[in-house]
Amino acid sequence: MIRLAELPDAGMASHAAGLHLVDKPGAPQTYVTCAQPALSRLDPRYPAFVVLNAALGGQFTSRINMNLREDKGVTYGAQSYLESRPGILPWVLATSVQTDRTAESLSEIRREVARIAADEPLAEREFQNARDSLVLKYPQSFETQAQLATGLASLWTLGLPDDYHARMLAALEGVTLEECRRAGAEILDPETLVWVVVGDGAALSAALPGAGLGPVLAAALP
Repeated sequence: MIRLAELPDAGMASHAAGLHLVDKPGAPQTYVTCAQPALSRLDPRYPAFVVLNAALGGQFTSRINMNLREDKGVTYGAQSYLESRPGILPWVLATSVQTDRTAESLSEIRREVARIAADEPLAEREFQNARDSLVLKYPQSFETQAQLATGLASLWTLGLPDDYHARMLAALEGVTLEECRRAGAEILDPETLVWVVVGDGAALSAALPGAGLGPVLAAALP
């Protein structure tokens, strides 16, 4: 998988919003990723945004995955996540789609981000399903000695307090629907997303402007 940080001029530090096309002649499908700076783990909105992301793209039943996989049938799966690193975390979405449906897929992803951020906020049932799933799965991250060691090591590498995991679980249990809606509205912005598309340039260049994401900028693999 190509990571956004590996592409020139597409890192989160510069945050070069727009659509970047990496030509891979003959590629049988298109790899799509989009990202934007989100928030730090110590931001009080973090638990709410984690729940919101689960409903948007973090779970199999998320809006984006159900749209692209179940409704449109253009991908085997699409997933969004907060990339783990110190400081401000990027919100990232990644998927692979049919080449001839790439522009449509980009438009649908952008539409889902806009919907949950403003046009159609998180619903009560979505909120409950996402929150309950995260709460139930959280202890599973510490079932083995290796998982426990990894979880403890992350406290040091990410600069987190010793009781972070206990506090995070409690915060997930106590988060409200309104907090999740507010986090989505404050953090997600479809206008500032960085898009990177890797695929057959000859097949994509004419169609990509139709996605409505602005000029198509050429990029290259390092």
